[in-house]
Amino acid sequence: MTGWAALVAAAAVAAQAPLSPDADHGRAIAERSCAMCHAVGQEMRSPNAAAPSFRALALRYGAALSLERALRRVAREGHFEMAPQALSDVDVDVDALAAYLATLGSP
Repeated sequence: MTGWAALVAAAAVAAQAPLSPDADHGRAIAERSCAMCHAVGQEMRSPNAAAPSFRALALRYGAALSLERALRRVAREGHFEMAPQALSDVDVDVDALAAYLATLGSP
């Protein structure tokens, strides 16, 4: 990476607002439990081509309430190839995941 490119990359990282504690908790859950199939950051290409990226999900659901309902349903019942997910505290973890996804909804 050239010096200029490194400077631009560092500036982009510095310009990102820090995550709230809930969103940071959601990011940690996503990286631990979801990243095998889903892209969990700003990138749009997931490791599993059939699994939408978290950014695509954030853009698709937009409204926090519909996103939280969808996350609760997936945690309980699974979705397509995805098995139900065991979350330690469904309400807390779903709220945290929704808070994290909300940070990905804008470029």
